[in-house]
Amino acid sequence: IEDNDSDDKKPKRINRMVTTMQQFKAVCNDKTFSKEKLLLMLNKKDTFAERIVRTDVESQAPFQDFDAPPKDADGAAKYFVRKFAEKIGGQLDSTFVYVSSVIHSSQANETAKFLMEAMRAIIITDNLRRDGFLG
Repeated sequence: IEDNDSDDKKPKRINRMVTTMQQFKAVCNDKTFSKEKLLLMLNKKDTFAERIVRTDVESQAPFQDFDAPPKDADGAAKYFVRKFAEKIGGQLDSTFVYVSSVIHSSQANETAKFLMEAMRAIIITDNLRRDGFLG
């Protein structure tokens, strides 16, 4: 999430968040993953919160439609989740979304708990669907 104002080191200088969103769209639209559940993990929210004070999101050309209050890291994170959703037609129904800080050992338990809950939900939902209990 912190890369909203960073450019790739390539000659065209494409915004790294844009590149990440394009890659996410490609994976979601690939027929190999059409029936798979995905995890969208936006990491480094703490670093992003420090940077958003110095760089306004809407000052970046790809994000001129930014609609959260300036310098609001939580609002900006929600905005970027919506932008990722737009890349795949507005729906994140089969995608689990997790916004986290830089993963330090102190946050590892929280992250592991979220991942385990997401996997459990995927397994239970898939089994219920397979057995005809869900449409």
